[in-house]
Amino acid sequence: MDEIVTLSPFTVTASTDTGYRAASTLAGTRLDAPVKDLGSSIYTKDFLQDIGATNYGEWLIFPTGMEAASAGGNFSGATNDINSSQMFANGPRVDPQQSSRTRGLAAPNPTRGLFPSSIALDGYNTERVTVNRRPTAILFCVGSPAGAVFGIKSWLKAPELERILDAVKSPALKDYYGVGNMWEVGEFASGAIRRLGCERICEIHLKELDDLYGKGSINFEGVRLALDDIGYRGWLGIEGVKMPLGVEPCIHYDHDYLRPIFPKSV
Repeated sequence: MDEIVTLSPFTVTASTDTGYRAASTLAGTRLDAPVKDLGSSIYTKDFLQDIGATNYGEWLIFPTGMEAASAGGNFSGATNDINSSQMFANGPRVDPQQSSRTRGLAAPNPTRGLFPSSIALDGYNTERVTVNRRPTAILFCVGSPAGAVFGIKSWLKAPELERILDAVKSPALKDYYGVGNMWEVGEFASGAIRRLGCERICEIHLKELDDLYGKGSINFEGVRLALDDIGYRGWLGIEGVKMPLGVEPCIHYDHDYLRPIFPKSV
């Protein structure tokens, strides 16, 4: 009988990759973890060879939400000022790896072996490339490695939301209920909250449209009673719309009005 070999939890080998599919990664946890638990995008050696990628810009055009600098990329770093003497920055040409952009925000942090590195990627000695665009649920202990719950924030009334939730039938899809939005379309929040129930609401969004909180049309005491009836003890977000006293005084006023109705603990 062959001797059993135990692989280190700190080691991932590309031998488990099948074509374009990668099974595990160290990205995010620095432990050998299934890709399905992390949501990382992994580009295998087979994929890099098939697209003929030999540098950073030639493969970075493929990941979702990424913009690659360099001659073959899709991000020039161009200024939006038509009067500028230089429409294109030097970065994408001389340092494409540090001049690319993630989700329209800023350059990603390139690493090698999970350690920051400014060494340009070379397709000839790269086994795989992993892209992490966000914190992963497994790191933040939210209960499930898959983690995220998608909250529907809309002007759809409760019956329409029920049809969507019934059709999808997933605990990862819930309603992010907007009290002010629904008042605008003629739905009373208290009744809708009781109809949807605690299991279908991931968060409550409070908003007063007419005036400062407590001086407008929405009955927040009634909203609180409805939340108590369904046993909701989750998050509440506050949006200030009317600022007759200035931003900071109005924020304090709204907070002071809402806090007794929605205390920190019950």
